[in-house]
Amino acid sequence: SGQVIFSSDNGYNWTKATVAIPKFTYNGVTVNIANSEFAQLSAKHPVHPGRIIYSVNLRPANQASTVYPYSIAYAFSDDNGQTWSDMHIAFHSDTWASDVLKGCWEPFVLELPDGTVQIYFADETPYYRNGSSDQNISVIESFDGGDTWSTPRIAAYAGKSRDGMPVCLLMDGIIYMVVEHADPGTRLRPQVASNPANGSWAEPVLNGSPWRFEIFATPLASKTIYRGAPYLIRTDDYLVVSWQVCGTDTDRGDEAHAMMEVALCPISEMRDGKFTTMRGFSKPLHLDEASNKAKWNSLCDLGDNCVLAITSTKAGLVSIRGRILP
Repeated sequence: SGQVIFSSDNGYNWTKATVAIPKFTYNGVTVNIANSEFAQLSAKHPVHPGRIIYSVNLRPANQASTVYPYSIAYAFSDDNGQTWSDMHIAFHSDTWASDVLKGCWEPFVLELPDGTVQIYFADETPYYRNGSSDQNISVIESFDGGDTWSTPRIAAYAGKSRDGMPVCLLMDGIIYMVVEHADPGTRLRPQVASNPANGSWAEPVLNGSPWRFEIFATPLASKTIYRGAPYLIRTDDYLVVSWQVCGTDTDRGDEAHAMMEVALCPISEMRDGKFTTMRGFSKPLHLDEASNKAKWNSLCDLGDNCVLAITSTKAGLVSIRGRILP
């Protein structure tokens, strides 16, 4: 199920979990809830000020997409999470002719300055129809605070170089979208596609586009080291990116033991709308990498360059607070 907990003291203490979207059964197939992401609309939103939109990935158990398609769904709360609406479908993938792990993945919710709400997600649907394994990042939009949604358009598409798992940040009129990206022969690494918020993604950001860039002066492309599931936030003075990492220069590593890793870039170093000087690698969680894992990470800005890092481990969700020092 998609569950929600709250903290009123910057992550020191948390309420008990409540269910926002329960898993369900459809024609004998369990449909699980995955990749929860949410955004609270601004107090000045023209239709639903303060509404929380909680979006999830619906995944049929046992890859049974012949029965129920992978989908992007959401519920909303108009009372700060005390109660939740019924589940609504924002996007359905297809039901396929055989049981396959194909469809759509990993939604992310973003509000634009004019009140438009966007949900980004990784989408294999248009390619699998034609026998391809490509995947793009699609975006759907709501102009009424999440009541109705548009059909998807492609935000980023790298062809045979796969994009996935988008997380977006709006800064100075530009949308920065970090994705997990892999060129043929390399493992996943963070890469960024960007676009003006006004009229965003009028054309897909392709490989080689001036709206696509590496976040390190020396790109992290590797045949052996995996750096998937990125996350991006802004603090007062820094841009912070996390990912899950495993492997070495000679060993591909076991993704079951991936660890959370973080790097940052001072906002003052941005040039021409790009941040390419990330550094300060750290692994914030004190876990034994041989026996544990830290996957599906996220970050939260707590103000004053303090960051809350949250990850999923074998023991459950783990969080830790840290401060960025000059």
